[in-house]
Amino acid sequence: MKGNKLRGFLEVSGGALLAIALMVTCRLQVNADSIPGPAADKFGQQLPPSAPIAIEDWVIYLIAGLVVVAVAVVVIVLLLMKKRTSKKPAGLGKPPTTPPPMRPAMATPPGAVPQQPQPIAAAAPQQSQPIATAAYARLIMPDNTEVPLSEGMRFIGRSDFERMVPPGRADYISRQHLALGFASGNYYIEDAGSGNGTKLNGRDLKGKGSHWLKDGDQIDVGGVAIFIFKTS
Repeated sequence: MKGNKLRGFLEVSGGALLAIALMVTCRLQVNADSIPGPAADKFGQQLPPSAPIAIEDWVIYLIAGLVVVAVAVVVIVLLLMKKRTSKKPAGLGKPPTTPPPMRPAMATPPGAVPQQPQPIAAAAPQQSQPIATAAYARLIMPDNTEVPLSEGMRFIGRSDFERMVPPGRADYISRQHLALGFASGNYYIEDAGSGNGTKLNGRDLKGKGSHWLKDGDQIDVGGVAIFIFKTS
């Protein structure tokens, strides 16, 4: 949000500086047009022209030069800010160092007698199935639309929520707010250096690296919108 305010201030300042430059240019033109021609006396003899009352030329040129320099600085700052927002933060995209979550085993109902498993000849051992797979993972957005996920990294940002939140609220969401990655058969989430942070089930993720996702996790984007990660 601070970056948006600064960007708006710079844009307004740049417009004001351009307006001043146009005013100075117009003033120079008016001063040039206001210089009277040579006058004549009653005998027809020309009199020396009188000097017009105007701003000193060096003052006008100084102001115009300062305006041009200020406009150039504003343009450079806006370009640098755009480059910084589009650049991938350093270290982003690394999966969590902890093992990925596994699907919990089905609990035995109270009072039920556990059955002993019967051995089956030549049966292959069953492996635990991960929580998230690329085939079923999707996002349930605030307007209940579903966004399927594929393997690889995906950025979630302002453009994904502009039509879902009230006008002006989308400014609290960064252009690249968070990242979703895929590794070891599981999805993970990481805040991408956003201005207003990302929360996973109420826990702040900003500056805390990546975290594995599981079915039903709720992701709060900048305190403006909430979407749900689903695998079932």
